[in-house]
Amino acid sequence: MTSLNVTPPAGAAVGDLLIFTVFCSDPAATTVTPPAGVATVLARTTVGTRVGYIFAVTHTAVSSYTFTMSSAVSIHVATSVIRTTASPAAITVGTVWKRASSTTSNKAPSINVVTAGSLALAFMLEASNTGEKETDVSPTGLPRWFFSRQATAIESIQAQYVDNAPVGLTSEANATYLNAASSGIGVQIVVPPAPAGAVAPPTAAYATITAQTYNSLRIGAKVTDADTVTATAVPVGGGATVGASPVVPSASGWVSVKLVGLNAGVEYDVTLTSAGVALTTVSGSTLTPQRSSFVVVTGSCQGNATDPVVFNQMATDNADFFVHQGDLHYRDTQDETTWRAGVDMALATARMKAFIASTPMFYRWDNHDWGGSLTWRDSPVSAFAPSAIRELFGSDFPHPKALYQTFTHRGVRFVDTDQWTLRDEALTTPSSDGAPGKSMWSIEQREWFFDTLTSSTEALIVWFTSFPLYSNRIGGGRWGNYLEEISVIENFFDTHPEIRARIVAVGGDSHSVCADDGASAMWHVPSLNASPFSQSGGLASGAWNIANLDVPDDRGYYSRLSFDWTGPDELGFTWEAVQDDGDVVATWSNTYPREWEDPWTHADGTGPAVIVDGVETPATWTIIQDGVEVPVTSWSVMRDGVESPIA
Repeated sequence: MTSLNVTPPAGAAVGDLLIFTVFCSDPAATTVTPPAGVATVLARTTVGTRVGYIFAVTHTAVSSYTFTMSSAVSIHVATSVIRTTASPAAITVGTVWKRASSTTSNKAPSINVVTAGSLALAFMLEASNTGEKETDVSPTGLPRWFFSRQATAIESIQAQYVDNAPVGLTSEANATYLNAASSGIGVQIVVPPAPAGAVAPPTAAYATITAQTYNSLRIGAKVTDADTVTATAVPVGGGATVGASPVVPSASGWVSVKLVGLNAGVEYDVTLTSAGVALTTVSGSTLTPQRSSFVVVTGSCQGNATDPVVFNQMATDNADFFVHQGDLHYRDTQDETTWRAGVDMALATARMKAFIASTPMFYRWDNHDWGGSLTWRDSPVSAFAPSAIRELFGSDFPHPKALYQTFTHRGVRFVDTDQWTLRDEALTTPSSDGAPGKSMWSIEQREWFFDTLTSSTEALIVWFTSFPLYSNRIGGGRWGNYLEEISVIENFFDTHPEIRARIVAVGGDSHSVCADDGASAMWHVPSLNASPFSQSGGLASGAWNIANLDVPDDRGYYSRLSFDWTGPDELGFTWEAVQDDGDVVATWSNTYPREWEDPWTHADGTGPAVIVDGVETPATWTIIQDGVEVPVTSWSVMRDGVESPIA
């Protein structure tokens, strides 16, 4: 291309300082010319087959900025929005580093800060493989900035920052990538602080609809310089506007606003405002009991400092909502500041930010964004994360700490369980895997789960499980460390074959695509799993009769759930594992409700059998007492208070 229109990020206000970092190919001494009024901060800088620039402007009311190139090139422009009264002329530029040979490292040399409280920015421009990922998730030097590692084709731009910098030299900023490349540029710049008394307008770093009901929408956002925030909802296509009372953001800038009195099954544009300034607009629909076809997307696992391409693909599905099943970040931290920064870093990356602005997002953590693989209910993270996440996602959960929840939409029941907040310690010495009463869920969540399922009248129940239902019951913090609770849940499903016949489990966590129709999966419940959004992949443990794919490290994956009502009481369900380029790599379909029988006897005497769609499956039982398996010699069942033996 020979020109590129750059739109300011959502939330950019008049008077903000916009910094455009440009990286492009250089086939014929390419020059990039900014639009009128945009200043050059870093002049044309070449390295190998690439050329880089940094431009800046005090933002006006223009809708876009057009950059022109002297030759047709692939180009990437990353835009930073700085809330300051400083002008481009006040920016200072440090020493430029260029990669001298093929290496996996990139760096930006230190720069001298003259005025205390300045903002120091380190930009690292990298030309490498299309699927490049940064592997150093805790680099030396400056902490992450919100758009860390943006990529277009093979041109990528990473930014790190330190705000409120002291006088003197900053740290050198470093990054390490998966693959070596020969073209790289690194530089730091300093933006001086706003003068005393300057008042910055409010802004939002990201926003999304975080909860839906038949008559309400809840919106969560990260805001700055906003004393109060309110929301208004306007039906897409026209209708009455509905507003909410102002809400005071938390000290972190996280805020949650709930709009009530909405109509079921209606799409709304929701605008957040503060002090008369429109911060951002997000969109999404209320839930509805009305039966019609729809799509849901779900998945997990996005690495630090990544902005997965998979979110662009997910946006094309026009899903009614998105269920994020955890590992929003991989900070593995018990420190509140670091934990909050991980949440902000993930939600404000360009692709995810755009996706969740147009698709409502339900969220529940997994191990890495709860605090680490071996954390449990009494880990330090439990002292702040449950209350902190409610600043952003609201307090509509049925438990004051855990994030489990259920809702119905278009005739389908959805259940999301929390595997971390309430759990007993998984790994102990000596092993307590078979200890009586040991629980991953807690008795309270388990009884809530059973009550939710037994009271459900929907044709299909979709259960978001976080990790797969491994046939070999692996440990490492998964169900294999909670053997008695496995048996309790097994007993529930054996007692309620009518529920087992209409439930599917959908998870992630495994960094693979693995799926089973229930023949091998725990509790004989279909287990359908696709991940990660951006992490290294591998084969899943255990047996999987639909798919078990060792997914490439440089691709992203998610589950697309399609629901198609083909009649008043007939629902077609399709699970697809989708690659970030749109390719479907695995699929499974079924129709609900399914016919089932419970004859209570089985030919080989092993106990009750379940017949689903004409296929008979023995229901086997294992009793664990004091960590020892007890053989079962006879069976009986209570019906209407009368005990009857089973052959």
